Amino acid sequence: AIKEVVNKEGVETGEVFTVEDGVISLVPSSSITAAEVDIKGKDLSLEGTIKTNEFIATGENIAVKGATITAPGGKILIGGDVQGKEGIPYAQNVSVDSKVKLLVDGEENGGTIVLWSSRSTEVSGTLSAKGGTGDGGLIETSSLNSLSFPKNPFVRSEEHTSELQSPCNLVCRLLLEKK
Repeated sequence: AIKEVVNKEGVETGEVFTVEDGVISLVPSSSITAAEVDIKGKDLSLEGTIKTNEFIATGENIAVKGATITAPGGKILIGGDVQGKEGIPYAQNVSVDSKVKLLVDGEENGGTIVLWSSRSTEVSGTLSAKGGTGDGGLIETSSLNSLSFPKNPFVRSEEHTSELQSPCNLVCRLLLEKK
């Protein structure tokens, strides 16, 4: 069951996935812990808790609802890779609600969070790529068509907090891109 959707060895608790009307859902009471998590499906709805080094979600429509996804110093790629580079299929629509926490804070350097779509990317959750002893990481929210992001986003590292309007002194990077 879990291996068919996650495509990696993992530890699961609770009723992990349900399928209803063709939508694959990670349910709120579930958790997955694995070195890598790679979830694929046409329509994905992600809730619950995921702890990993690398998280990849690919599908046409991806909704992240109230989930906490943690990859310390690693990667969270939802709907595509950095600047839409080849290798990970693009999502058409990605939405991240206000209860979501995507965390790639690292003890040394922060990791990478990418939310990418060809039609619509809507983000209102908490995204953090804080560095510990090193640099902050990269947070990218991109879309070829429509991009919705909080009015006053900020990126934080151990030493710096930056609002979108001010530079981050190469300690952390926030890329908002509508191609």
